[in-house]
Amino acid sequence: FGANIGTTVTAQLLAFRLEDARWAVLFAGVMLGFFCRSKKGKAAARVLAGFGLLFEGLAVMGTALAPLAEGELLRGWMLRVRADPLLGVLTGLCMTLTVQSSSATIAVLQRAAQQAGPDGIHSVLGLAGALPILLGDNIGTTVTALISSAGANKNAKRTAFVHLYFNVIGTILFLCGFYGLNALIQFSFFNETANTFGIAIVHTVFNVVTTAILLPFNRL
Repeated sequence: FGANIGTTVTAQLLAFRLEDARWAVLFAGVMLGFFCRSKKGKAAARVLAGFGLLFEGLAVMGTALAPLAEGELLRGWMLRVRADPLLGVLTGLCMTLTVQSSSATIAVLQRAAQQAGPDGIHSVLGLAGALPILLGDNIGTTVTALISSAGANKNAKRTAFVHLYFNVIGTILFLCGFYGLNALIQFSFFNETANTFGIAIVHTVFNVVTTAILLPFNRL
């Protein structure tokens, strides 16, 4: 459960555009490792260098996938997703299955949310379209663990399936709860522009709330 919450940090960092400082972070890690002799200093250097490499990888994937986020094909698909949440979940699932990285697909989602719609003002995606795709991303990221558990022991397989159940159950709860409340209350922000911070916050709320709901069942 804690690992699922930890994965939301990347989306928050992407929202703050910290990947733009990746070379400075990587350089700081290398210099710290070169000059520092203590074990704690070496460990801190590896952490900084690791973050620098992580952001570099995300930047490379984001650049490679940028034409997809800005293309007319994806834009037309996004308009369909806003009207069909289940199609959005399937889209997010397929995107993560393709690149095997939920962080990369969230980066594409954040970039697509910045694209203007037909009116040239509001986002083509909006929160109504971003939410189900984000939920599908969370389900898609479990496939890597399922593949890795093939041929492993029983505990490894159990862990992989718990990861899958966590995201599937959380997605069902969020879709039913969010869209059910929207049908009754009519959220004013539901069809508004979904910016990078909004997507990152929704990703964090999903994992934290789902963990809070399912954690008591860990004792059963």
